[in-house]
Amino acid sequence: MNYSIHALISATSILLPFGIGWTVRSSFNYAARLFWVYIIFLTLVQLGMIWMAGTRITNIWVLNLMIPIQSAWLLYLLYHWDKRTSVVSYMLVGFLSIAIVWLISTVVMGGLQELNFIALSVQCVIISILCLMTLYGLTESQKGIVHQNERFWFILGLLLYFAGTSLFYTLGTVLVDDTTRPVWIIH
Repeated sequence: MNYSIHALISATSILLPFGIGWTVRSSFNYAARLFWVYIIFLTLVQLGMIWMAGTRITNIWVLNLMIPIQSAWLLYLLYHWDKRTSVVSYMLVGFLSIAIVWLISTVVMGGLQELNFIALSVQCVIISILCLMTLYGLTESQKGIVHQNERFWFILGLLLYFAGTSLFYTLGTVLVDDTTRPVWIIH
């Protein structure tokens, strides 16, 4: 396997939250355990994708299937943290929007073997918006002392990841060149 440093950093980036979670897992409440299981799942998927790339097995279909799975998991987690009626309906609409865009764009693009930049972009934008709404609700309920609540840090991490990644996926077809190709091969 001859991957660039960018590809290796991208592929192994999940190990940081996995390692941190592993060291503090005994103190997790239910919501943190939900997030921890999500991190374990992502770590296993990522390791599987690295193995597939190393053995020259196409793994783009895994990333495409992860779109609705990841969306459902994260929106359930956000729902668990913010059960305001208005936000719950937005989460349901958000998931249905992601699922419909994913299904239509997957069919139009010809299946799971092409990276679905459209669905990934929509997923990132919708989850970012819902993270902002959940953070707002948390701020209201905590009366301004949000930095002492672990939900704040989890949601902020999700927001930063999905907001930053939305630009990457939106420009994904433009950004694929010889330098970044190994990142897409692993993913």
